[in-house]
Amino acid sequence: MNKEWIKLSLYFLVILILVVGGYSLFLWFVVNIMKGGAAFGLLFVALVAGVASFFNPCAFPLLPAYLAQYYTTKEGKEVKSASKILLSGLAASLGVITFNMLLGGVIGILGAGFGKSLGLAGDNPNFSVRWLRGIVGVLLLYLGFSHATGKGNPFEKLAHLWHPKSSPKEVSGIKKMYGYGFGYTLLGIGCGGPIMAGLFVFSFAQGGLADALIAFFIYSMTMAVLMIIVSFLTALSKEALLTNLRQSTVAIQRISGVLLLLVGAFLVLSSIYVTTFTSILFP
Repeated sequence: MNKEWIKLSLYFLVILILVVGGYSLFLWFVVNIMKGGAAFGLLFVALVAGVASFFNPCAFPLLPAYLAQYYTTKEGKEVKSASKILLSGLAASLGVITFNMLLGGVIGILGAGFGKSLGLAGDNPNFSVRWLRGIVGVLLLYLGFSHATGKGNPFEKLAHLWHPKSSPKEVSGIKKMYGYGFGYTLLGIGCGGPIMAGLFVFSFAQGGLADALIAFFIYSMTMAVLMIIVSFLTALSKEALLTNLRQSTVAIQRISGVLLLLVGAFLVLSSIYVTTFTSILFP
């Protein structure tokens, strides 16, 4: 086993540890803080809420599959430089923060009950959230099929029609990652919305508006930092994979397509069979 394969294995191991640890923290947060009513410090709750929202099972499966195909060039020859990878991660994290600000503002106006009503878990899952996940799942199935069959990204052509003076590559750069960060949080609203609502209730009970703003800032920044870290790790693991498989770029593109197919199927099935989805991922 050469050094590149060792690096690749280490990257995947770190990502796996983050996923398992983050999801475990998500379950712990739901049971012990959202439902348990135990006394915890505000800063700790905000920090854990940010981690729990980022690794929630409604959205996190999107991250590795999407980045796996994004960080490979159209020809599959190289991955972006470290500085560009970091810039892309920052753009995605800004998208996360933007969505949190919008949802936080709506919850602040309409009340925490609105945030809790967005949940997928429970006896009455939100109808709009289910449709949103289903529609995006179908789009990802189409995108994955296009990659798996070697047709490339069909949405880049549409982006070029909207921005005729820009090449598809230019359109799909930083703006694409910003939109991904926004969409990642949007698709996780079925799990993240109730968490944010619970954080608002907890922070207001602790000390009012000032404490709620502090908690919201910590919550959003935690998610943003995690987006940068996981984006960077995913891109580096992709780079190590490409170094070892320079002659298999078509296969790599097709593997990325298969990953997108799996994610699309996950979104569609979890929006249809919500009870099964909840019983498995919310034990």
